[in-house]
Amino acid sequence: MRRLALVAALAVLAVWSPAGVCAPPSPIARAARGDVQCYVPDTARKTCQSIAAYKVLADGKIENTAIVLVGLTPVVVMQTSTLVAIKGDQLCGPLKAEDIDKATFTVGGAPANDGQIVILRNQMKESMADLLNATICTAYVPQGEILIAKETVDGVSQPKLDQPVIWVTQAEAYKVAP
Repeated sequence: MRRLALVAALAVLAVWSPAGVCAPPSPIARAARGDVQCYVPDTARKTCQSIAAYKVLADGKIENTAIVLVGLTPVVVMQTSTLVAIKGDQLCGPLKAEDIDKATFTVGGAPANDGQIVILRNQMKESMADLLNATICTAYVPQGEILIAKETVDGVSQPKLDQPVIWVTQAEAYKVAP
């Protein structure tokens, strides 16, 4: 589950553009108005397995801050920031060990302590070892009222990683939870 959630986090997004910076192009154009993507939504409970924020930086790069459910008992949530780019109709970026080294975690709703952070970062790097430094791209394919996030890793389709995605507003107060 950790692996699926982290890969999804690379594509889950919302963009807040600072003044004077252009809004991002499709496939994330809707994020420019503050909407976020919710992966594997439970609309009744307003929960997602992952949500992320993307910000267009002053130099035009796009920063993805992802909030990802990585553990169930206790509930463990990881937050990472990575740089991504729009390539055609896809959102692409590498997953790097240094991104995980900077990740923050909550355990049972509280900030992880220093010992937990070390363990969690090591566990994430171990579970994601074969994806580190790979280029992960996501295309969003409409399916009724939702999108299906279709992942490729180094250009190879990964159908097992396909996930439903919906756009939600911040006012709807969706959260990452099991």
